[in-house]
Amino acid sequence: MLSTRRRSRPPTTAWRTCSSPSSKTWRVSTFAGKRRSPCIASSARTEACRAGTFTYRPGEIDSSRYWLRGPPVAAVPEPRDRQVSVDLPATRSRIARLSRYVEGSLLSDGQFICPSYQQCRNSRHQGDAFREGIMSHVGRRFDMTLDGAPLRIAVVGQESGLAKGPSAARYLSGVTMETRYQQVLNGSGLAHRYYAQDGYPGRNPHMRGTTTALRLLLGTGLGTDYEGEFVLPTTGRRFHLFDAFALVNRLLCSAGPPGGSQGRPTGTMARNCGTHFSATLSILEPTIVILQGTKVAKWATGVLAPEREHTEHLYEATLDGRRVVVCRLSHPSAHGNIRWGDRPNAPYVTEVIAPTLQAALQLNGQT
Repeated sequence: MLSTRRRSRPPTTAWRTCSSPSSKTWRVSTFAGKRRSPCIASSARTEACRAGTFTYRPGEIDSSRYWLRGPPVAAVPEPRDRQVSVDLPATRSRIARLSRYVEGSLLSDGQFICPSYQQCRNSRHQGDAFREGIMSHVGRRFDMTLDGAPLRIAVVGQESGLAKGPSAARYLSGVTMETRYQQVLNGSGLAHRYYAQDGYPGRNPHMRGTTTALRLLLGTGLGTDYEGEFVLPTTGRRFHLFDAFALVNRLLCSAGPPGGSQGRPTGTMARNCGTHFSATLSILEPTIVILQGTKVAKWATGVLAPEREHTEHLYEATLDGRRVVVCRLSHPSAHGNIRWGDRPNAPYVTEVIAPTLQAALQLNGQT
């Protein structure tokens, strides 16, 4: 058991909340146009605020002279010190069990052996492409405790999507768990940034939204800064957020128009893949599950049936006799006012994501 604890450091972030003298909560985001900047120590920083390029640390705002204008929004929980422990042997054992299931039922020696493969492929809409066998990502620090409570986070998407771009040929089908781990952690995580910067490409909306959710759950604070994506242990190496969760797609195969990113799965695919989804969650035993998208929420109910509803976005389920806290959220790349994969201060983040995940953590900590 490796014990870790976030060091007390104020993470640099452009998205914070603070209180005005009238005790209303206001969002500090950009400082441009006719908005007046909050009082901070240096005139250079004030100019940076007005240009929208300054990121500040807690304590640098003089709340007694708070001048920023704007509508009040829901408060986002501030980061705080959390006692985190990581059980590396437990995760290794869990990954080994899932690998045995994959090798026996899904992907063996590079061959996709799912018994429903041909039926699902034949069910796709005329002219649609098909991509089979994309396994789950499981971070090497999946088994954690947070403030003494077990914490295992699973994010559930619809499907991996059709491969495109320079990596299309390499990742077309039959993506193993190890390859998927490299794609998510080293590819989307370490080799990308929230936004493109310093020669690094930016993440897509899906992974930007996932970054925001993980930062809220693991207490590193909302923001776009790269440093805020790491959990710092008191001893040993720090680790990236993407190494601390599982990304499980409800469908292990993708179908849709060639060259596009919009999936068009069939009911046959959803029904047949339910067995694999159930088996995967039974092995992973997540304590908090984030369902991304309305179809995913609908298709997950066969395995994660609501038993106790708290809000339209939060409920408790039972999986193999274990309680699971389930968050029903929109997909980060959704359109309109429920989109949250472009910026961490999106209204859907402050009004839905943050309070839902905070409540999920409270439920997770209850014995």
